[in-house]
Amino acid sequence: MTAPAANRTAIVHIGLNKTGSTTLQRWLQVNRAALRERGVWFDDLPPHGGPELSTAMGWSIFAASENPLWQPGPWQAQAYRIDDRADLDARVATFLDRVEASLPQADGLYVTSSEHIGTALRKPEQIARLHGWFAARFETVRYVVYIRDQADWVASAYVQAIRSGAAMGLDDFIAKQGRNDYHALARLWWETAGPDALIVRRLDPAALVQGDLIADFAAQLGVSPDGLQRPERQNESMTAFRLRLTRRVSQHLGPAMERLRLLPLQRQLYSTPLPNPLGLKKMRLSATQAARVRRMNLAGNEALRAALCPDETALFPSSAPTATARPLTPDEAAQHYGRHKAVVHIGMPKTGTGTIQAWLDSNRGALATQGFAFPAFDDLRGTGTRHQFAFALMAVHSCGTLAPDAHMRRLLGIATLQDQAALVETLCARLDAELAREAPTTFLISSEWLSAWLNTEERVRAFHAFLTTRFAEARYIVYLRDQVSWFPSAYAQQVKVGETATLDEFIARRPERDYLRVCNIWQRGTDRRLDIRLLERDFLTDGDLLADYAARIGARLDATRRIDPRNTAFSRRSVRLWRWINARAQKRGADDRVRRWRNLYARLPLARMGARLDLPPQTARQVARLNADKNAVLQQRYFPDRPYLFARAHQLLAETQAGSGATQDQVA
Repeated sequence: MTAPAANRTAIVHIGLNKTGSTTLQRWLQVNRAALRERGVWFDDLPPHGGPELSTAMGWSIFAASENPLWQPGPWQAQAYRIDDRADLDARVATFLDRVEASLPQADGLYVTSSEHIGTALRKPEQIARLHGWFAARFETVRYVVYIRDQADWVASAYVQAIRSGAAMGLDDFIAKQGRNDYHALARLWWETAGPDALIVRRLDPAALVQGDLIADFAAQLGVSPDGLQRPERQNESMTAFRLRLTRRVSQHLGPAMERLRLLPLQRQLYSTPLPNPLGLKKMRLSATQAARVRRMNLAGNEALRAALCPDETALFPSSAPTATARPLTPDEAAQHYGRHKAVVHIGMPKTGTGTIQAWLDSNRGALATQGFAFPAFDDLRGTGTRHQFAFALMAVHSCGTLAPDAHMRRLLGIATLQDQAALVETLCARLDAELAREAPTTFLISSEWLSAWLNTEERVRAFHAFLTTRFAEARYIVYLRDQVSWFPSAYAQQVKVGETATLDEFIARRPERDYLRVCNIWQRGTDRRLDIRLLERDFLTDGDLLADYAARIGARLDATRRIDPRNTAFSRRSVRLWRWINARAQKRGADDRVRRWRNLYARLPLARMGARLDLPPQTARQVARLNADKNAVLQQRYFPDRPYLFARAHQLLAETQAGSGATQDQVA
């Protein structure tokens, strides 16, 4: 064994496969003599292919063979003629002797490269054996690894797998190989070989020296690439057509090729470059598949970014993650996102949802200092719908169904579940990026679409599962409003968007507001994590909606900026005016033109000047009576200490009973 030299250094390129390793190895080979003149020694072992071990496979086989029970895979066994442990030990011994003979005898830099080191060595004892060999011979040992955006890596690795005889489909390959945790890999090497031993380089034009792989690697060696030969690109991707054909051949002939010990020949044939005169497209992941892969790797990438380049916004600047696919498993969630909590406001219509959302939006900074986050989403494809619709869309997609609103689907370009999945994956990626970067935080979610779309226990349960894969705790808040006051407010809102029916006709369509059913399905679907609040002055904290909401989430209202109520109803006079205009515009087919003026009018104080719309006494008593039974059950089940659910409805029912009693006395 050669004794360590004080000024002798080893650079070991632990080239993960499909990260330009073959190109770097070819560059080292064609410039071997020129590099030695510059003080860089690259071994002169024969190239990969057998029967003797080359550095491409030798280092990983040497390190793995520390386990006396380890055996090489079928391809390695055939290529290197390893039939038993004696063959394995002989091959390893010969390999190490030849490496020793190629080491610089005096001061100098020794460099070796193998894509199988980073891929195959995933146990501390394997890395320790490799590092021990180098540390015994070199004063300084550094390991260089290049990492690649996993979506790009999967596409390239899948082609390589097909070249090697694999026959699985791309989606199956993603499920099996799509998660490539670079942070776990780096941490393993840092902990085993030392915190300064591993140099992580990103195969991204924005992160490479001169935006070039060879220039970057040369910089790690301390030499200039000027005057050295540049090899052609190695291991070009297959066309999609050839890939499908090769996979089909492997499905039918693969087992026979293995039995006949022809796997090396099969791989050589599959890897032979073929011309592409027709310009057929190379194999690429679809947008959905790429999003799925990035989603699978988001947490690990963010952890490595924080350790490696904390001042940058993404680990791979040129291909920052924009989409995602599958939910995290509970184990992944506990590891990466279990520190966060979520409070979900299920915004029933006309219950102050707009006011709550405006308060959240206006106080992001103030709430952040209190440990809250209100995640923002960009305008969804020009619809003007942001936070509230984003979470509703993620929620309904978690149930495996299309968004029920046909108008919104048209605006968003959603025709199929696949279309919806692509958008949802983007939204999930944005959410998960915030989850990965935030300190332990309570995330605040608010959407009135949740109450409209998640109308069964199964859908609520699916959404709850979606959240609990990301949050240590998810709880829910809903505000209920007395049906008697809800109907005129809801009717005025519908007039704002073109309603032509009278108030009585509007109520007759659905005179009952079944809060009992809503509360029951959300309580069961969330395992009783629903906090039911009543829009009643004697019930709300300080008799105020925002004060109550702040108290329920644990925020200090006095440290935030108050806002005026939002989306308040038209006055009685405005309702009459616009119902009349709506009816005539509809008859003349001019509703689209009128809509702009109606929206402008709704923003003016004039729209709310005058008396508010209210139900006539007889209609109010009818609404109170039709909703009385279920309200009573709701009150007994969830508010047993409260004498009634809604004060006005209780008063109307009492007046009705009193009037009925007086009439009976007169008849008697």
